[in-house]
Amino acid sequence: MSGARFVVVIPAYNPDQRLNAVVEALLPHLPVTLVDDGSACRGRQCIEGLPEAAGLTVLRHPRNRGKGAALKTAFRHLLAHQPGLAGVITVDADGQHLPEDVLKIARHLGRGGGHVLLGARRFDSGVPWRSAFGNRLTRRLMRLRHGLSLSDTQTGLRGIPARYLPDIAAIPFDRYELETEMLRVLKRLGARFEEIPIHTVYYHGNARSHFRPALDSMRIYWVLLRHSLSGALAAAVDFSVYLIALAFSNHILLSVCLGRFCSLLINFSLVKVFAFRARRYTARQLTFYLLQVGVMAVVAAQLVGATQACFDIPPAVSKIPVDILLYPVNFLIQKRWVFRGPGSRRGAGGGGE
Repeated sequence: MSGARFVVVIPAYNPDQRLNAVVEALLPHLPVTLVDDGSACRGRQCIEGLPEAAGLTVLRHPRNRGKGAALKTAFRHLLAHQPGLAGVITVDADGQHLPEDVLKIARHLGRGGGHVLLGARRFDSGVPWRSAFGNRLTRRLMRLRHGLSLSDTQTGLRGIPARYLPDIAAIPFDRYELETEMLRVLKRLGARFEEIPIHTVYYHGNARSHFRPALDSMRIYWVLLRHSLSGALAAAVDFSVYLIALAFSNHILLSVCLGRFCSLLINFSLVKVFAFRARRYTARQLTFYLLQVGVMAVVAAQLVGATQACFDIPPAVSKIPVDILLYPVNFLIQKRWVFRGPGSRRGAGGGGE
């Protein structure tokens, strides 16, 4: 491994004996940090039955907090206690990741280059339908929303250079959605992704998985679609105020400006907190946001007027295609300049931003 220090991180909730087999196979090669995420009696007994060995660290949550919280607990612990850490390899506790594949990821990570490594499974026959469908949908949304072209967006086997761990540990999600948000944050930081083929292993149709299809899928897709949902609410306020103002004033520019500024506080708060997770430089962001709102309001008013004149469409109707046209422009401006975090930097990775 070129002298670099890598640690296997395993979040565990009510594991069975497959966890013991994975840990025992990995310990001769790599240190393991395991997080007991509030397991019940049988799962806790399984973890307590692990052999005491050099290189094995067990951290505990008194209650179940979620896979994302367990990963972040391990990352924070390693950052505080392993100053020479070069990277981590995250591994699921249910035996789906074979030790040989974990070691393959470790070897690639040890070669340097700074890539984030993802263990890529094959989703062909034999894969439970909910896993295949969920990965296919998430993959397409990641490509559409964030420009990330990955074959396996939900893999839990990942090799992550240590320099990215502080940013991942700061992500405000605690369950399965952390893994999806992690990819977006890493891309924003300029990380390059490399997919490493691994075995596809499912035991008994993945019946032992703690993934709750309805609730956890909603969490993941909220992470992917939150900007669109936040924007839809603000757009509804914008359009309603526009129609009311237009009915009373019959002045397009004034009506557009009133609609924009009435939805400003709602949109700014929702986009800031839910869409881009920005938490610093509020005064700067608000200044740039106000500037964007003002400029885009004038542009929208001019386009509404031009559409009305060219196609003889009432201004109440012509604003709809204008807003649809300007939506991606607004999104790119907010993403690249208004809500761009202070820690982000430009760089290639995963398909370009």
